[in-house]
Amino acid sequence: MLTTCFDKMKIFMIIILIIGFFLRIYKLGAQSLWIDEVITINTAQMTPMAIISAHKSATIIHPSLFYILVHYWSYLGKSEFVLRLLSVLLGTYTIYLFFLLGKLLFNKNVGALSALILSISPFHIWYSQEIRPYALMILLSIIVVLFFLKIIKQNYWVFYLGYILTTVVGFYIHFYIILEIIFINLFLILTWKQHKYLLLKWIPCQIIIVLLYLPWVFVLLHAVEVRPCLRDIGLMVFPYTFFAFSAGFSLGPSIAELHVYNSIYQFLPYLWILVLFTIIFVIIFIIGLISLGEDKERLIFLLLYIGIPILGAFLISQYSNNVTYNVRYVCMSLPAYYLILAKGIYSIKRKGYMISLILLVILCNSFSLNNYYFNEKYAKEDSRSVTKYIETNAISNDVILITSPSLMVPFNYYYSGCLQKYSFTANQIFINSKTSKKAKQQLQKYRRI
Repeated sequence: MLTTCFDKMKIFMIIILIIGFFLRIYKLGAQSLWIDEVITINTAQMTPMAIISAHKSATIIHPSLFYILVHYWSYLGKSEFVLRLLSVLLGTYTIYLFFLLGKLLFNKNVGALSALILSISPFHIWYSQEIRPYALMILLSIIVVLFFLKIIKQNYWVFYLGYILTTVVGFYIHFYIILEIIFINLFLILTWKQHKYLLLKWIPCQIIIVLLYLPWVFVLLHAVEVRPCLRDIGLMVFPYTFFAFSAGFSLGPSIAELHVYNSIYQFLPYLWILVLFTIIFVIIFIIGLISLGEDKERLIFLLLYIGIPILGAFLISQYSNNVTYNVRYVCMSLPAYYLILAKGIYSIKRKGYMISLILLVILCNSFSLNNYYFNEKYAKEDSRSVTKYIETNAISNDVILITSPSLMVPFNYYYSGCLQKYSFTANQIFINSKTSKKAKQQLQKYRRI
C-alpha cells in the first residue's frame, strides 16, 4: 500500500515536472530580447574580472555572480533560446525543490499541490523565460528556507554550512536576498523560546554570513543614493504584487500600458476579469490562513516569509533615489504565497470541492498563459523584427529615429546595418523648443526617417 502511494506521488511529480518544463521551454525564443536582457548579455560578454570591476566602479547595485554565470553559459550558444534555457532549467528544478519545501513544512500532499501551482504559474514562467537572475533568486530563496527548516528539525552542522553557502551565493546574485534573511531572523526572535537551543550555532552562522558579504556591502553603500524625502509610491503596489503572483503580467493592462499611463481608468476595461481573479485567489488565500489558525508557528513563519520582503522592498524604494519598487524584486515571497494557497486547497475536506478549486486555479492560469503565449499585446518590444525590417527596406540617405530610450539598447544589439541613428523622445521633438530645433536640424538632411 505504501509502495503504491509512493509510486503515485512519484508519477504525479514527474508529470508536474514535465508540464512545468514544457510551459517554460515553449516559444522560448519567440520573443525579442528586451533592454534588461540585452544589458545582461552585454555585461556577460566581458571577462569575469571585468564584470566584477564594472559593478564595483559603476552605480549598478546588482552583484556580479549571475552575469559571470551567464558568461560561461553563453559558451553553449548566443541565440535567445540557448541563453534563456539557463532560466528554464533553473525554473524547472525549482518546482521539485518547492515540492520538498511543502513536504517538509506540511506534508507531501501540500508539497505536490504547491509544486503544481508553481509549475503553471504565469509569474514564474515569465521569469523562467528571461535572461535575468529572478528564476535563480527564487530557487536560492527556497534552498535557504529548506536548510533553515532542516536546522530547526535536526540542528546539524552540515545544514548550517548549506545555509551559509546558499545565503552568500544568494547575496551575490541579488542584494534583496537580505530581506529573506531578515524574515528568518525575525521569526527566530518572535519564537525564541521554542528555538533557543539554536543560539550557540546560529549566532556564529550569522556572523560568518555578514563577514562573507562585507565586500559587497561597501559597494552597495557607494551605489545606493538616499533620498532626502520619501518617494511618492502608492499603496496599490501591495495588491498589485499579489495579483501579479496570482496571474502574472498577461492579464489586465500590459506592462507597457502600466508604464505609459498612470491612471486607474486603464483598469476599467478589464475590471470584470480582474475582480473575478482577485476574488478566487483571495478566497483560497483566506481559507489557507484559516487552516493555519491553530498552528501559530507556521502561520507566523509564512506571514513573515510573505510580508518582510515586500515591506522591505517598499521601504527601500521609499528612501532610495535609484532603487524603485518592482514585483520581481520581491519574488522571494512567491513560495510562501503559493504554500498558503496549497494549504487552503488541501484543507477542503470534501474531495469534490478540493478538485474543483484545483481546476479553477488551473483554468485561471491557463487564461493568463494563453495571453502570454499568443496575445501580442503582452509581448516584449519586438526590436528584432524592427531591425530586420529596416535592414531589408533601408536605402541610402535614410536615418533611424528612436523615440524611446529603452529601445536603443536592444535595437543596437540586433541592428547590423550602417544607417545613422538618433535618439529623441516625443517631448524633445514636439514640446521642448531647444531640443526640437536641434532634432529638426539633424534630421532634415536625410531623405527618410
